[in-house]
Amino acid sequence: MSAGTQPITLVTATPGGGKTALVVDLMRKAADAGRPIFQLGIPELKLPYIPTPPVKDWTEKRIDPEDPDQNELDYFTFPENSLIVLDEAQRIFRVRATGSKIPDHVAAFETVRHTGVTFILMTQNPTFLDSHIRKLVGQHIHLRDVGLLGRWYYEWPECANPENFNTAPIKRKFKLPKHVFSLYKSSSLHIKRRYTVPPALMMLIACVLLVAFLGWRVYHSMYQRTHSTPTTPVAAAGPTTAAGASSPSVAPAALPAPTVRTNDGGEYLAAFVPIVPGKPESAPAYADLRQVKAMPIVVGGACMGAHCICYNQQGRDAGLDEMQCRDWLKKPPFDPYRDPVAGPVDPGAMPGDRLSVTPDRNDKGV
Repeated sequence: MSAGTQPITLVTATPGGGKTALVVDLMRKAADAGRPIFQLGIPELKLPYIPTPPVKDWTEKRIDPEDPDQNELDYFTFPENSLIVLDEAQRIFRVRATGSKIPDHVAAFETVRHTGVTFILMTQNPTFLDSHIRKLVGQHIHLRDVGLLGRWYYEWPECANPENFNTAPIKRKFKLPKHVFSLYKSSSLHIKRRYTVPPALMMLIACVLLVAFLGWRVYHSMYQRTHSTPTTPVAAAGPTTAAGASSPSVAPAALPAPTVRTNDGGEYLAAFVPIVPGKPESAPAYADLRQVKAMPIVVGGACMGAHCICYNQQGRDAGLDEMQCRDWLKKPPFDPYRDPVAGPVDPGAMPGDRLSVTPDRNDKGV
């Protein structure tokens, strides 16, 4: 729906919202089309217009030709096809007491469709106008200034509550028609406004930035700790260690207890986050305590029917599969990490080896 196409168009906005600029642009288009223009309330208008006569001269009594009782009704006397623009329309159409007589210039809106004239009424809020006129409005335009987010245009096919702007069937961003600024004088529109950010919004932005900064610090600290190159201390070989062999019994030099010395909260928390999920001992804070003291050595195994399992020196599963365990039990490999023993050794009496094989009845080879 185009603005100003209904017999009664209501334009609302707070001071400085842009309603006068919008209406002057509509008046410019009407003047270009050759329509007679009457206006009241727009100062120093440079468009061709006719000053509005006194309100008492706006209407006259006429007999309705379609009324069989030949009753007289109020009609506007403006020339046909005229555009009548009234700024601060509440000064002419004040709210009346309930049950009071309807003025002639208000009752004439009931027959405005038969006169071929168009009214554009401007005010700050629809509640300022006579309720009789509000019920006859065929187009309601509301301009809303939301500060830094600009202005918005809302339109209804009847008089609506501008506070419920989300109910408008037509809504769009609105830019002031600056080309009409020179056609009239405005006390508020041409002044540059300064917008301030609400304190609550500033606090919200500050909190978002703080959370983002702390998150980045935690991530950066964890990344540095998980991607740093660990330094492993090398223990000096003892005098009793055999040449060419490393003894698992040699203990590394004592290391100082780890400390997490930092004034950064993010780095401190990251130091206790496990690198491997489910392994709390993998946290970077315990890196200096994680020293290898032994290595797994297969020392024995057992077969029960078709199932075999081999054990390490701690009595736990050595991790060999069925075939590997059977091969180890049949032919135990040489252990180069064991301390040397003087003289020949009976394989069946080797300390540390506990071979327990329960052959399957169908397995004749074991």
